[in-house]
Amino acid sequence: MSLIIWLIAIFLHKCLQIKMRAHNEACTPVETMVFIKALAIAILASAAIGQEESPNCNATFVGVTGTKDISQQQKSTEAKAATCTVTVNTQQGYKLKLKVTDLSIGSTTNCMENYVKLGSTSDLTGPDTLTVCGSSVPTEPFNTTGDQFHMKIKVTDFAKQPVLSLLYKSNDSVKTE
Repeated sequence: MSLIIWLIAIFLHKCLQIKMRAHNEACTPVETMVFIKALAIAILASAAIGQEESPNCNATFVGVTGTKDISQQQKSTEAKAATCTVTVNTQQGYKLKLKVTDLSIGSTTNCMENYVKLGSTSDLTGPDTLTVCGSSVPTEPFNTTGDQFHMKIKVTDFAKQPVLSLLYKSNDSVKTE
């Protein structure tokens, strides 16, 4: 069984324990953040050992607030392309606000081969889709139009260590009407 499947299973087991103990409360932001970091590292680590566009690097999870960090721990000249998608769902009727805090993926001149796409729709083609690459962090936060955001990460160039860190939150201040 792949590392990512084990991470998801452990996370869901821990959340279930917490929900039972805390009368069906959701996982805490800290638990969600730890899981997301572990998942992100596993995504790029799996690419570095030669898994090309593995469906196991895709994930869907529920979170109200958290952090997404991606960094490859080892540089590899033999790494193959990694294309992964992540979906975060929040409470129905709420929106999510995202802020990219660190970025180093590919070059700033070509967002076709190495990039991160953020959007409110799963196809990531809507007018609110944000595509980022290179090392310039967007100054403005990204706001979803609904209660989930979708992220697609594509990395083909492992000559430089790929890095992505973003914060996201959902609360009453961004609640939909």
